[in-house]
Amino acid sequence: MSATFINTTPVLRTMFHVAPITWISRAWAANRQRRALLALDDSRLDDLGLTYRQARREATKPIWDVPAYWR
Repeated sequence: MSATFINTTPVLRTMFHVAPITWISRAWAANRQRRALLALDDSRLDDLGLTYRQARREATKPIWDVPAYWR
């Protein structure tokens, strides 16, 4: 019987090893997008499938709370 190993190192490296300047620029971009989300009116939020409450919840997240796939 032989064991099969899957090399996950490249995936982990890209997931958890991000240059600090890259992380900062992504966090800043997320913050800018969240602030723009608050500026949308109800009809635009409806186009996105969001309520004002959902948009506000997203917009008030801290700058370091970025999507997991960005880390």
